[in-house]
Amino acid sequence: MIAVLGPANSYCHLAAHKAHPKQKIAFFPTITQVFNATEQENVMGFVPVENILHGSVRETYACLTQHKLAITAAYDLPIHHCLASRSRTYSSVMSHPQALAQCQKFLSKKNLRLLESASTSAAMAYAVKHSAVAAIGSQESARANKLTVLARNIEDNPLNVTRFIQLEKKPKKTGSKTTLLLNPHNDKPGLLYDILGAFREQNINLSKIESYPSGARLGEYTFIIDVDVSGKRVDAAINDLRTLASVHSFGSYEVKKLGK
Repeated sequence: MIAVLGPANSYCHLAAHKAHPKQKIAFFPTITQVFNATEQENVMGFVPVENILHGSVRETYACLTQHKLAITAAYDLPIHHCLASRSRTYSSVMSHPQALAQCQKFLSKKNLRLLESASTSAAMAYAVKHSAVAAIGSQESARANKLTVLARNIEDNPLNVTRFIQLEKKPKKTGSKTTLLLNPHNDKPGLLYDILGAFREQNINLSKIESYPSGARLGEYTFIIDVDVSGKRVDAAINDLRTLASVHSFGSYEVKKLGK
């Protein structure tokens, strides 16, 4: 069973189905609830983590700092948005904040009120009941909700891609990428320099470093770091880092590309 951000035909659902076509899907209304289900039930989680155009999905990163789950795979899915509605006369457009951001050029040409939803498929379901609202999401979701597609491929960049991560309770031991969570012991001048130095000493390339508020007080941050290796060099870097921060490894995993 895979827990995904729903309702049905969200991009998360489409990615999870492409990655695991024979698995049953359970839908949850928020990313936080997907994390909770993965932690508390015997399911695999599937959530968006990053988009090529508008960066990190903040709710996912917030949950990564709060849930000590493992990342066991990542999947890159090309994203092509459509605009759909019950009527050709509408005054508002609804979608997930990331989808709205990915279609800024298209939306900037229209004088419309923008409404946010928990997912693109939730926006499609809302548009079914409200003829004055158009929704942005997948063509699969538009078809499933029997909405009329008014425009296709409205994303700002035709190379638009979103990365999804697969969550489980236990990490895998091998993979080409490793993700770490660092909670510094003390804030001090040169802290980030010292953290980066631990990776440099092991000749480890960092593909991403994301800061997120620690929740303790203003100006304190945790760091989520993606590195391009796994194994002994990462273990050695972690040992060096423990003098600076508490370190949690989400495990090592492969990044795979999903078809359109």
